Formats: sequence, structure tokens, C-alpha cells
Amino acid sequence: MDPATQDESEPVDFNTRDWLVPASHTNALQDLVDIHRVLPLVVYDENEAFILPENMQVSLLGALVKITFSLCHYVMGGKDNSEKFDCFLGWIKQIVVLHPPGPPLPSPFRNFKQRSPWCPKNEVPESPTKKTWVFKLQSGSKPQGNNKENELDSSPIGNNVFTEALHGAQISPLRTG
Repeated sequence: MDPATQDESEPVDFNTRDWLVPASHTNALQDLVDIHRVLPLVVYDENEAFILPENMQVSLLGALVKITFSLCHYVMGGKDNSEKFDCFLGWIKQIVVLHPPGPPLPSPFRNFKQRSPWCPKNEVPESPTKKTWVFKLQSGSKPQGNNKENELDSSPIGNNVFTEALHGAQISPLRTG
């Protein structure tokens, strides 16, 4: 039974034979059917609605929860001069999500990808032979006349493919480094 194809109107089946497992674990589940019984976690969201087993991992990872559990203590041994030892048993009765998980943390590499390594902001070239050109694109017609601010022939990019692609825009240099 695939969780993606399960009808939401169907009740959750807690029978071990019909328990939802990934396809890679189907054979292992069949080995356990006759000797194990499913005891699912009883998990409720912040609105006190039952969370289905297939949604528990997403709902619980990173969430603030209240866990109600029982703890039992037994003293074992002690007869016939044997040494006594303690045995503790615990089981979870229910889990209630108090605050759902927040959004995932952003990758530390995200800011790195947003900055261009080829045109660092406010960087002055170290060598006098290197030039950094910064251009401002403005929508409009192709530059005409002898306006030196819009003239591209003297710039290092000249009439290359980039300039040809921008034939409908005015390009004016803002600064050079």
C-alpha cells in the first residue's frame, strides 16, 4: 500500500500485514508479520488532530513537542545469593506538537551564489592595466549621434555580441576602475 495512493477517507490500518513501508522493506515486513504487532505512536498536531504515520517524520522533525510517557522500575534478582539489578521499562503514550517546525535554515552557500565573483561590489582593480567597467542599462532606442555618454565605440566591449543583443537599450558607463 503506497501512502501517495491511499484514499484519505480510508481509516488508518494498524494491521502489521498492511503497514505502510518503503518498497525496499516489503520483504522484511513479511518476515515480521506473524511475530510482531504494530503499535504506532499516538501523535497529535497543535490543533489536536491525529497525525498519520506517513506524515510523522515531517511533522516532528524540528518541532517543539510535549511527550507523555510511562516509566516502570523493577528490581530483578536477589534470590539464591544472586546480585540484584534494576530494570527500567518506558513507553510513549502520546506526543502533542506544541509548535510546528520552522522553515528550513538557509544554506550558508546561498549568499555566495548571489554575488558574482567576476564583478565584486566596490572593488578597485589592483593592477593599473586591469579596468573594471560598470554600465547602466536604460530602456529606449539605440544610442545615436555624437553623445559621448552613450557612445560605445571607445569602450572595451565595442560592438560585440552583447552590444548587438542590447540594440534597444541605452548603455551608459557609470564608472571605470
